[in-house]
Amino acid sequence: MQNSIKMTLGETVQIHGVTLKKAKFGVYLRNLQLEKEFSKVLQRIVGTMQNIKDGDYSRYAVLLADLLDELVRALSDITDSGEAQLKELSFEQLCDVWSEYQKLNDLTAFFESRPVHENGSVENKENWVQRWIAVGLSIGLTKDAMLNDYYLDELITIVDMHNAKHSDVKDVDAEDF
Repeated sequence: MQNSIKMTLGETVQIHGVTLKKAKFGVYLRNLQLEKEFSKVLQRIVGTMQNIKDGDYSRYAVLLADLLDELVRALSDITDSGEAQLKELSFEQLCDVWSEYQKLNDLTAFFESRPVHENGSVENKENWVQRWIAVGLSIGLTKDAMLNDYYLDELITIVDMHNAKHSDVKDVDAEDF
């Protein structure tokens, strides 16, 4: 089980009065799309701020306010934090919350540990969710349980334990009969 990543079950982080929780597998999958939308809004805000010249904020004030509201809504959806609480934070603090959420739910180790096949090719990243569901089903977990009851690093440990338990089975050749 040396390939298992560090377990972080139920881990929480507090930043600027906002409590962030480690996302369970299904929530993590939902948030992948929300994170793309959040990043787009963040890029629009940065772009708008770069366009402000000579202190002429009046032209961009409404746009920035709308973009910040959009950013707060997206961050609220991703982190399950209240919009009212997030609206009290500065732009920099919102970015801190986003950064901590990303650290808490970082799956770099998982995606970097893709299986290498005998021919040296690395398993592709397409359909990785479906493969994980198939693995879970093969060891007796339901899809609903996998998505709603487990964290991804917890699933990795469960699969490692299952494989360790079943790896003691000796392969039987036809000659053994």
